[in-house]
Amino acid sequence: MERRRVEVRPTADAEAYLAYLRGKAAYLQGASDTSNQGQARADFESAVARDERFALAWAWLARVYEAQYNSGA
Repeated sequence: MERRRVEVRPTADAEAYLAYLRGKAAYLQGASDTSNQGQARADFESAVARDERFALAWAWLARVYEAQYNSGA
């Protein structure tokens, strides 16, 4: 099961995946920092714009929206 999880690609679009990774890195640098939230949001929005079926990017984008709402950003 673990091997299959590693082998499955979340998206076929390399640029969408890179945007997702940038967004995740920005968010994890400081989720309560509104500038990090803004950067993460832009990156995740870019990822889902390139691949609308990229579920992981949508999930992280929802997390950023929640963080921005809770911080009043």
